[in-house]
Amino acid sequence: MYVTLKNPRTGEFKQIKVGWSWVLFFFAGFWGIPLFLRRLNIWGGIFLLLSLVATCQSWIANFFAGDEDTAALMGIGVFGFSVSYLILTIYVAATGNELTAKNYLESGWKFAAPDSAEAVEARRRWRIRRVAVQSSASEGTKKCPFCAEDVQAAAIKCKHCGSDLSEQQSV
Repeated sequence: MYVTLKNPRTGEFKQIKVGWSWVLFFFAGFWGIPLFLRRLNIWGGIFLLLSLVATCQSWIANFFAGDEDTAALMGIGVFGFSVSYLILTIYVAATGNELTAKNYLESGWKFAAPDSAEAVEARRRWRIRRVAVQSSASEGTKKCPFCAEDVQAAAIKCKHCGSDLSEQQSV
């Protein structure tokens, strides 16, 4: 499932996938380049640093190849580093699209179709609340910020999607 974001200043559109990113899973380890391209500079820097550490580890391991004790310790270190690197890669692949979308939204981008099923599902999965709760005082209802259905103004939980509305009471 994809959701479309629009830059209101330029009219540019971007499609962001909701869910797992195979691109980040397979290629984030290449100096963090896909992360930098998504403007996730902190994560890109982390992967760049980890790539440099991995390169230095192999040089050090080759340097101490004759010493058995040091080589064994290096082997344990390389294994631990590799497992940690894999776990971090899985985390970034699982959350990378969400981080990308939130980065765009913080930069002023908007959902192209905010009431579409895709946008509603993306907001739910990414735990993004709508900016404003629309109230209609004459009917005593308001719009749920997650599914855009009408609920009672005093509701603390949406009867349609089950979202928590208690924090919206003070708005």
